[in-house]
Amino acid sequence: MMLTGPRVDYPLGGRVDALVARWARETPQATALTWRGRAISYLDLGRAAEGERRRLRARGVGRDDIVAVRLPRGPHLVAVLLGVLATGAAYVGGAVDWPRSRFDDIAGRCGARAVIDEDTRPAGQSDEPVTGLAGTPADPCCVFSTSGSSGRPRAVLTPHSGTARIAFDPLLGLDADTHMLQVSPLGWDIHSMELWGPLIRGGVSALYDGGHPGAQELRRAVAGGVNTVWLTTSLFNALIEEDVRCLEGLRCVLTGGERISPGHVVMLRDALPELRVVNGYGPAESTILATAYEIPPTVDGTDIPIGVPLANTQVLLSDDEIVLAGDGLGHGYLGDPEATAERFRPDGYHTGDRGRVDEHGILYFSGRTDRQLKIRGARIEPEEVETVMNAVPGVHRSVLLAAPNGTETVGFFVGTGDPEAVRAVLTERFPAAFVPRILRRLDAMPTNRNGKVDTDALRALAEPAATAPPSPADPASPDEDQVATVRAVAADLLGTPVGPDTDLLDAGANSLIVIRLAGRLRLGADTVLTRRTPAAIAAALRAAAAEPAPARAAEPHPSRWVANLPITQYRMWWSEQHRPGAAEMLYPLLFRITGPLDTAALASAVRAVAARHEALHTVLNQHSHRHIAAEPARADPSCTVTDYAEEAVRAFCAAPFDLSAGPPIRAAVFRRTAEDHLLVVVVHRVAFDGSSEAILCRDLSIAYTGAALPPAPGYRDVVRQEVTGAPPPDRFWHEHLRGVPDLPLASAAGGTGPVAEHPLELPAGRTAEWLAAWVQTLREETGGTDFAVRMPLSGRTLPAADDVIGCFATSAALRFPSAVRTFDDCVAHGRRLLERLLANQHVPIEEIAADRAPTGRNPICQVAFALQNTDPAVLTLPGATARRVRPRYPDSSVELSLEIFPAEDRALLWHRPDALPVDRAAELGRRWQAILRAREGVAA
Repeated sequence: MMLTGPRVDYPLGGRVDALVARWARETPQATALTWRGRAISYLDLGRAAEGERRRLRARGVGRDDIVAVRLPRGPHLVAVLLGVLATGAAYVGGAVDWPRSRFDDIAGRCGARAVIDEDTRPAGQSDEPVTGLAGTPADPCCVFSTSGSSGRPRAVLTPHSGTARIAFDPLLGLDADTHMLQVSPLGWDIHSMELWGPLIRGGVSALYDGGHPGAQELRRAVAGGVNTVWLTTSLFNALIEEDVRCLEGLRCVLTGGERISPGHVVMLRDALPELRVVNGYGPAESTILATAYEIPPTVDGTDIPIGVPLANTQVLLSDDEIVLAGDGLGHGYLGDPEATAERFRPDGYHTGDRGRVDEHGILYFSGRTDRQLKIRGARIEPEEVETVMNAVPGVHRSVLLAAPNGTETVGFFVGTGDPEAVRAVLTERFPAAFVPRILRRLDAMPTNRNGKVDTDALRALAEPAATAPPSPADPASPDEDQVATVRAVAADLLGTPVGPDTDLLDAGANSLIVIRLAGRLRLGADTVLTRRTPAAIAAALRAAAAEPAPARAAEPHPSRWVANLPITQYRMWWSEQHRPGAAEMLYPLLFRITGPLDTAALASAVRAVAARHEALHTVLNQHSHRHIAAEPARADPSCTVTDYAEEAVRAFCAAPFDLSAGPPIRAAVFRRTAEDHLLVVVVHRVAFDGSSEAILCRDLSIAYTGAALPPAPGYRDVVRQEVTGAPPPDRFWHEHLRGVPDLPLASAAGGTGPVAEHPLELPAGRTAEWLAAWVQTLREETGGTDFAVRMPLSGRTLPAADDVIGCFATSAALRFPSAVRTFDDCVAHGRRLLERLLANQHVPIEEIAADRAPTGRNPICQVAFALQNTDPAVLTLPGATARRVRPRYPDSSVELSLEIFPAEDRALLWHRPDALPVDRAAELGRRWQAILRAREGVAA
């Protein structure tokens, strides 16, 4: 069956450079690009492109050549690309975040005549704008990199018509009013649509200054005029979950790259039925997109089609395989005639995708005919990664699969090789999406009855199943019992079964899980870190049992219990006394609730949760400077219901608490419509921390149904157990921080100041690596070589603390002296400090601060690094949907901070503009990412 798209004609020979250059003559002052708040006209872009064209021609670049380009996003990159095309050459792009070796390999494969990279300065503007070149739509335009099964990436050469037909396609609807956000990295085919699509039509391409935009960034972009965006399917889903209203104001959302989720489409359609949403499909070999489907305002949650062919495009189903032909068809793989002959056949490009057509002539995606994977929008041929794995010494055979969650890969190999050595080789060669998070070394590959690799068995090994418990006829030995105990506790914390020899860190145990596991087993966290498997940890338990137990302190150390309060709570009380009503002492949680809401049941639930948790129904009365009484509050917390108003929400979040008069928690429901509410819960930090979020939401969810909450351990009792059972104060930190200088930032005003935020995509790495890159970035920015970075700690090590709301959180200051110079030095130094903190989180920060001479800045450190790996706060209300809304950070005494959210694959840099200007902070974030991506690769 053949499907054919509409026929369109291309003006000016269909060449991208000529189609864009026309606007420098016809509408010279119209905006072509926006970048960092600046508008670049078509005339200025044309003049800059002409300068680049003349320089390239002087280097001998001309028709049918290829120029390799590796530049960061910005007007200079666009001028270079337009200048390359105006010489008659094509370009091959590589994102600056790619491993350099991958870019060099592709450039070499293409026989690049010239290379323009980060060291190339702009040529400067010419007196006249570029005019474009006469030619045909079939002329070579650009080269896209795709994954290849041979072990090397493939370079597909595409024609000008491939991009031009996208710009003129009536379904996609790009026109002179299109203001499209340009987010995709150079080297990916969608980059051409986001850039050239609007420019060909005389519209605007808004160059995004960052990685992947979040909801807040999209709102800012829309406010700045953006009306059209492309979102990969995974980003599309994430934004709808985070804040579906962030898409409000857009004219069109284009999405694709992976199979679209009907459930997320339903959520979007329910919220924004008038928004145009187009689901696109097409591999790079067909230049950007081959088919598209405009999703109707009402959908039923069933499979979403990939639609009909775009302009000048044909789709053939050959034995259910999708075959593409027409003006978007690439000219083949450069330097790979065998692969070209295999895929580019006389009837078109054979995609390896299976499809079906319904009775209306609408195409649906049905799956793959081969092993190709799509991970976070990146196309991955497993054989490419397996070839590199097989070349690592000690690896005899390997297999790469998609993880069950579909957002990452898992790798398996047979041999004696070290998984970390294999991972290191892969990160040097590939972007991060290609590198498996989990690597398993096996004695042999599991096979099925046909002798082929049993992929289902391998996926099961990625999350090892627990073995059956011993039968009564075959009782377990005491040693086996102990291993089973460790496995059970680890499985509970990880949320997946583990085997006796499972490496718990490889299975996903982060620092918080390590701490909890150690607390439940009554072991030091350093023991869990070094032993790593349930069998080895059980052996440590047996060894510990054979030694006499250390004497437990009868009373907390004076540095850990001050004026009758645990030091963690005293700090927050003291801060409130010295800065009453300070915004950073308040902890707001906001949830957008859609669907029917029983406000009376919710108010009752708030009161029940406060009654269950001691910290939430306690007032603090100072009787003397040595004694602060913790007494039961006489009143229940409020939970008001009122109509929504933005100012009212802000006022409610900012209102101060009187810690001596009422409970340190309040709630309000702001009604938008009958089935759209905003729940706001504000808690004072004297009674709350990050780990409390999940507990609060869990208990609210239970109490909302009318179920009774069981009694909870008392906050003061559990904190007392924590501090009396902890090792003595570690004097190491006094010496470690003695004489540490301030970081030379701008002279910020004292106290607190307003905060600006910069969301970041999280590069691949681990805690010590993220921290090391942060240190190196701060050194580059400030010139300081010896400073400390504050790091928050959960303060929770005992099992009882997992069920208690209260302030346990503490912090430490990690000093990086001048002798710790290189990135690798910082990783090793940071890892040693982190392991020391896992063994003993109770750092006497007040004593250390008292040792410092006052400087007028935040004691010990101005800069923070936070790993946000607490359990997610999930509110479940029957019949309704509750989605977390994250407010902006309030005023802060910390001058600069980097927060890592590993579970959400994102980071957040926030700062006080009085200490670091906004533009320099944004550049700081980009440099931090670049340091990590240069070593680890980046998600495509």
